[in-house]
Amino acid sequence: MAAPNDGRVLIYGENGAGKELVARLIHEQSPRKNKRFVQIDSAAIPDDLIESELFGYAKEELNHNFLNKKGKLLLADGGTLFLDDISEMSLKAQGKLLEVMERGKYEPIGSYESIPVNTRIIASTNKNLKELITKGKFKEDLFFKLSVIPLTIPPLRERKDDIPLLIDYFLKYFCTEYGKKQKTMNEEAMKAFLSYSWPGNVSELANVIERFVIMVQDVEIKGSHLPLLVEPREYQHAPGFDNHESLKQARGNFEREYIHNVLKKNNWNIASTASELKIEKSSLHKKLKALGITFFA
Repeated sequence: MAAPNDGRVLIYGENGAGKELVARLIHEQSPRKNKRFVQIDSAAIPDDLIESELFGYAKEELNHNFLNKKGKLLLADGGTLFLDDISEMSLKAQGKLLEVMERGKYEPIGSYESIPVNTRIIASTNKNLKELITKGKFKEDLFFKLSVIPLTIPPLRERKDDIPLLIDYFLKYFCTEYGKKQKTMNEEAMKAFLSYSWPGNVSELANVIERFVIMVQDVEIKGSHLPLLVEPREYQHAPGFDNHESLKQARGNFEREYIHNVLKKNNWNIASTASELKIEKSSLHKKLKALGITFFA
């Protein structure tokens, strides 16, 4: 319903949930599909460069020649501009973007000549923009302009039924990519994947499956393979004494190893692990994050 028109779309979702994929699908199913899909990652571009990336510039050099650079807004003319992590965009750039949406034209930096532009804008965020508005970090007018069609991508932990489908897809994809025999996953391993909370969402799942395809030699992925794929950084501190570590570091290393062993014992099931450790599931999630335990990715 969102794709066949020019309504601006604001996509909410956690990192790795698939916001960019949704933006691309909207573009590919729209009348603009034969024009460019251009992306800007607002979080990856410094504040002093975001405006030139977005609007381009016209600079006069010493020999009186002009050096022009097309901005992403113009490159997406007739197509779609995807503003990823728009919450990270500076207030100044937000103001200029709002002006473009209201006027349908803009001036590149260093130029007084207005350029008309016909670009559909899709934005995404993993933050609560209304909270940022109250803190003065996001323009309310821009929020309303962007949020014509708000979409929320649920995290992977809230759509468990997708996990087997995604596993099957990524197994086929990476086996083909690496020239491996097609692999399958048995019930025990699948239960472990379904039990895990996937804080990195689909991106994390894809990385995990790629690692399995590379490292597991058997055609069938089993529960016994899971401990082989523990993130190496979790073993950076070997058990035993280290004269150079503080009591706090030693305690953290012991706790990390102990929790990890209980996770393995319970086949990576968060609920069973929390029960054995006699703590709440929410407390265990906080512990995993604080101790850097990311046993799949």
